[in-house]
Amino acid sequence: MRPRAVVAELLGTLALTLSVSISVHNPGFPIPAPAMAGLTLGVLVHLLGPVSGCLLNPAIALGIGSFSLPYVWGPVLGAVAGAQLSRYACDPEA
Repeated sequence: MRPRAVVAELLGTLALTLSVSISVHNPGFPIPAPAMAGLTLGVLVHLLGPVSGCLLNPAIALGIGSFSLPYVWGPVLGAVAGAQLSRYACDPEA
């Protein structure tokens, strides 16, 4: 597995988790959560598709048989980091 692809998956999952979490936890956010998820995925597919295939989900990597530990843990760590960033972005006192 290429390190560039693992980093791309990590950052892509982080961006997806962060954008959707912020739109869900802010009632006055102008873009609804489903639209935000779709827009973010569209941008990420165009940006990360050539680099890593833009799976953004460790279950898909396991399902297609490309099991390599860094490739599975990249999106997991990206999702955790995105959730933590959105927690602090939505509630800075937390």
